[in-house]
Amino acid sequence: MQKSNFGKSLFLFLGIMLFLTSTAFAGVSADSCDYYSEIEAKFKCGPDGYVQTFANPYCHAYLKNSNRFSSKAKIILRDIRYCLQKVLNDHSNGMTCQELQKYGIASHETCYVANGYCDLQGTDLLNVYWIARYEAFNPEIWDMLARVEYQCSSLRRDWFTR
Repeated sequence: MQKSNFGKSLFLFLGIMLFLTSTAFAGVSADSCDYYSEIEAKFKCGPDGYVQTFANPYCHAYLKNSNRFSSKAKIILRDIRYCLQKVLNDHSNGMTCQELQKYGIASHETCYVANGYCDLQGTDLLNVYWIARYEAFNPEIWDMLARVEYQCSSLRRDWFTR
């Protein structure tokens, strides 16, 4: 009977731990923006910080408008979403709010290029820019997008010369 009670206790303990970890920390996700609430709770950068003014709103905007994208673009955007969250999760410890913003924006370049953004074409590319149109006067964002497009132009040029 000892084994039976031990097994039940272990099962109950693991079940409770699984519940607590899944509800206390949603973590990085390609299909959700919940992670940004967690990062905001950790850093407390407020309504003018990177998470509340940029990361979370645009994450939700791309999820909300996913029906505008092709199947291929949905996969690319999903991979980019996961990358952006994972990079913050893995490298943001000890950062100030200002450092978090600079790092968060800079990480877009790597996440976009590494996850297929350069393969987007036509309507998919227009939709990406349309959703981000409110950043038209944000020099940090346009600088980052210029670097992404520069890298993409090299990749696209290589693709056409094959």
